[in-house]
Amino acid sequence: MGAARAATRLIRRGSWQALVLLMAALVLSSCGWRGISNVAIPGGPGSGSGAMTIYVQVPDTLAINGNSKVMVADVFVGSIKKIQLKNWIATLTLGVDKSTKLPKNAIAKIGQTSLLGSQHVELASPPNPSQELLKDGDTIPLKNSSSYPTTEQTLASLSLILRGGGIPNLEVLQNEVYNIFNGRGDAIRSFLGKLDTFTSQLNQQRDDITHAIDSTNRLLTYVGARADVLDRVLTDIPPLIKHFADTKNLLINAVDAVGRLSQAADQ
Repeated sequence: MGAARAATRLIRRGSWQALVLLMAALVLSSCGWRGISNVAIPGGPGSGSGAMTIYVQVPDTLAINGNSKVMVADVFVGSIKKIQLKNWIATLTLGVDKSTKLPKNAIAKIGQTSLLGSQHVELASPPNPSQELLKDGDTIPLKNSSSYPTTEQTLASLSLILRGGGIPNLEVLQNEVYNIFNGRGDAIRSFLGKLDTFTSQLNQQRDDITHAIDSTNRLLTYVGARADVLDRVLTDIPPLIKHFADTKNLLINAVDAVGRLSQAADQ
C-alpha cells in the first residue's frame, strides 16, 4: 500500500516536471514569435514548386506584413515570404506565380488594399519595358520601387486644405466675383442681350460665311497651282519699281514737256 502511494507521488512529480519543461520551452520559443500574419500559409499563388522568387528593394516597408498579397493588374499572383534588411536596404522576398510575365525593369509599389490598413505589393511594367523578362531570383532595385500615398497622408493633405490651405483663396475668389457682378446687373443684362443678337445674326449669315470660306479656299487653290508664276512676278516687280523710282525725274520732265507742247499747240 505504501509502495503504491510512493509510486503515485513519483508519477505526479514527474508529470509536473514535464509540464514545467513544456511551458518553459513554449515561453522560450515564443521569443521569436512575430504574429500570425508571419506564419507561412500553404497553397495559393506564388507558393510551392510552381513559383519563382523575386526580391524587391523598397525605401520604406510602411505597415506591410509577411503573407501580404502581390498584385499584377489587380490580380493576385503571389505573396510576401520575408521582410529583411540587406545591406541597410529593406528587401521584400516575394513568391510569385511562374506564369506571371513582367519585364526585367518592372516597377514595384506598396499600395493600400483597404482603408483598414491592409497593404499589398503591386508589380507593373514601366513606360519603356525591356525585352528581357523578369525571372526567378531577380531583384527589383530601389530606383524602381515606391509607394502610393497612405490613408494617413491623404487625410493629412485633406486636413491641410480644409484648415487653411485653400479655403481662404476660394473666399477671395468668391468675393472678387461678387464685386464684379455687384451693381452691374443692368450692364451685364444688356451685354448678354447684345451677345445673343450678335450670335443670332451670325447664325443667319452662316451660309454667306461658308460661301466666303469656300471662295477663299478656291482662290488659294488657284494661286497654289501657279506658285512658280507668282514667285516670278514677286521677283521681277521689285526691280521694276526701283527702276521707276530712279527715273521719276525723267518721267516728270516728260510730262511737263508734253504739257508745254499742248499749251503751244492751243495758242
